[in-house]
Amino acid sequence: MGDALELARRLVRIDTRGGGERRAAGVVADVLDGAGFTVRVDEPVEGRANVVARHGPDAPRVPITFTGHLDTVPADASGWSFDPLCGGVHPS
Repeated sequence: MGDALELARRLVRIDTRGGGERRAAGVVADVLDGAGFTVRVDEPVEGRANVVARHGPDAPRVPITFTGHLDTVPADASGWSFDPLCGGVHPS
């Protein structure tokens, strides 16, 4: 579980407010590549990236789709007791 937490912390530290997902897409692509996936990062608009990954010889014929967002929205600083982009783990 520590690997998942560290990945989440790395992604949170990347400021993707209002776009700029390219850096986050690069992190996700590196993790998937290291796990044996064939990875492609598409950037249809500068800074706005999508990750496409396939695994195994039947990957083109057996699609499984996982979708999610790599971008975030601005956080109202008055509602936070710490930097929301710090990637820290804080007790609730």
